[in-house]
Amino acid sequence: MHTFIEHVRLDRIATSVRRLRENFYRLDHEAYDQLFATELKRLAIQARDPKARAHLEDMANNFKFTAYVASSIRQSGVHDEQERNQRTHDVISKLLLGKLFDFDPDVIPFIARFKTSVANAIRNQNAKQANRSRLLPSIPILNETGVGISPNEIAGRDEPSLDNRLIDEFRGLI
Repeated sequence: MHTFIEHVRLDRIATSVRRLRENFYRLDHEAYDQLFATELKRLAIQARDPKARAHLEDMANNFKFTAYVASSIRQSGVHDEQERNQRTHDVISKLLLGKLFDFDPDVIPFIARFKTSVANAIRNQNAKQANRSRLLPSIPILNETGVGISPNEIAGRDEPSLDNRLIDEFRGLI
């Protein structure tokens, strides 16, 4: 259950993420990093330990979160730039809207929490992709040799119905 303030904060983040998602071909690293910096500065205010506060503020100003996530996704085996951008957006959205920033910064260092969360999100994405490719095999459309399925069996394709035949016969009479 969220308080009203938390709800407003999450709503603002969700709105920003939706706006960034509209940019499909180019990933806006600065905008994503700014969202992380905003959340880290909010977290730094809550820190009681001056060393933890300084570390959070330094990360907010200097760490390139989007570049780290994109590099991690590239290292996981995704080399297509468009797919890498899409996966990077998905991971960052999940981190920003999830529970990444809901912890005591005096007890757990943020960088360890961030790196673990990124690794887990990428691992989950790869597992989902493996399940999709395993459970939904691709089937070729019928070719000249008779291999595959016919175009009439493709979902969403209309079979000529009795009504269409009547209309065609009527057109023939006219």
